[in-house]
Amino acid sequence: MAITIDRTARDALYEEVLTELTGSGDVWAEMQAGDYDAARRTRDRLLDDMRLLDDIGWEPDPDRELFELTMDAPDLARALRTSTTTPARRCTSRSTSTRGGPNSPSTSGLY
Repeated sequence: MAITIDRTARDALYEEVLTELTGSGDVWAEMQAGDYDAARRTRDRLLDDMRLLDDIGWEPDPDRELFELTMDAPDLARALRTSTTTPARRCTSRSTSTRGGPNSPSTSGLY
């Protein structure tokens, strides 16, 4: 089942992905340090981020308001697994839902 997000959630995810992509040099550093497992994990994280860009757009200002996330659930979960204080996480996991009470996750930005 695909998830559709609005422009606000997309823009937050986009900024988070761009931040994550600054770690692309880490693969080289990890390999130089002989930490090949870390290099593979970093590679996988970056691949997930780039796959997410395929869904939300590589350009900073695409000509649409809704974005369908077509990644498989495990891959999407891995791509979204960032600090709970990042803007992208706040867009998708606010605790201000009007349906389920103050501690229920909001679907703000999700359709």
